[in-house]
Amino acid sequence: MLKLGEFHQAEDIFGTQLNFENEKTWCSQAHLNHQLGYVYSHKGDYTTALSHYQKALEMEQNYVAEDDSSLATTYKNIAGVHHSMGEYSSALSFYRKALHADHPLLDTTYNNLGSVHSSMGDYVAALDFYKTTRAMREKSLPPNHPDFGTIYNTIGTAYSSLGNDPTALSDYQKTLKIQGKILPSTHVDLAISYGNIGIIHSSMGNHLKGLAFHEKSFRIREISLPPNHPDIAINYNNIGSVHNTMGNYTTALSFFQKSLDIRTKSLSKNKAFDIRQHSLGENHPEMANSYDNLGTIHSSIGDKSKAHVCYEKALEIQQKSLSNNHPDLVNTYNKIALNLRLKSRSEDHLSLAITYNNLGLIHNLMKDYSTVLSFYEKALDIQQHSKSTREQSLTTTYSNMELTYY
Repeated sequence: MLKLGEFHQAEDIFGTQLNFENEKTWCSQAHLNHQLGYVYSHKGDYTTALSHYQKALEMEQNYVAEDDSSLATTYKNIAGVHHSMGEYSSALSFYRKALHADHPLLDTTYNNLGSVHSSMGDYVAALDFYKTTRAMREKSLPPNHPDFGTIYNTIGTAYSSLGNDPTALSDYQKTLKIQGKILPSTHVDLAISYGNIGIIHSSMGNHLKGLAFHEKSFRIREISLPPNHPDIAINYNNIGSVHNTMGNYTTALSFFQKSLDIRTKSLSKNKAFDIRQHSLGENHPEMANSYDNLGTIHSSIGDKSKAHVCYEKALEIQQKSLSNNHPDLVNTYNKIALNLRLKSRSEDHLSLAITYNNLGLIHNLMKDYSTVLSFYEKALDIQQHSKSTREQSLTTTYSNMELTYY
């Protein structure tokens, strides 16, 4: 049932079995807690998932050696939940513990370390971990093994983040091809692949094609997951982003608001297992993304005050959850600066040109080239129509645009 994504039935069965196992062996109890942790994690109830995984860990630590592979599996599961909650330091810590004990699934641990580094904005390090994983699997698995679907997906994500969309699309399509042969048509992993392909098509300018893939992803999750699951919020966010790019601001705002509503309800319930951790609801990076998207829409429709409130909320979360040099944090600082200048000055003021240039530079570092040019063009338009523009400023903007093309 777990492999088929039928989490509700699995929860009932494993919960019933656990009630009857209270007087039996620790091994049976640990196994059932593992299964329930997996179920709750995939349902988005991370607090309950951590509770079950921790119970399994406590039993295993009393009965097995520190380098036992079962202990490594538990470390990985706990790390995975921390990753989902945006607690990247805790996730890295548990994955590193798994490296010391892990033998049969060492490749999976390297892959997971790559995923955490990707979430932290270190895409080069992430790609290195992913390639290590692929090399290990190429030595031991046939080319069409399901595990290659996972690694193609993660490598595709890294290339996408680094701006290499054609290579990313190729890897995502390899993943989808493998999944299509082994999974039912409503499996949640297919939803992930459809969503990834949709993002790439939109990034390459094929917005309608991207929207179609996002809608495929949403239809699967709508059937397979509870209505307030965080992954459905991802679908709403992705669909909203496409509509925003196409200029459908009212529609985009509606989808972004749906995404934020789900994340507020679901993530605010989840806390770290350790009582010293902060509440997830206030500090999860995905919440910052939702506020950032809402700010962008409010700015686009001229409501600068609401945009500023959203950007400030995004910034507050990012300052707590991201490193100081994370590209998302730098991008938010520039958006706040731009929004303040738009509120206090005319649309053609030269200070806006500076901010547009800065935003262009940030998106260039993030390899988001289609967005880069739009900011440089706005800067250039202001400079060309201002009598006080210096030739050096125009030269800088032209130079920035030229670097983008090459």
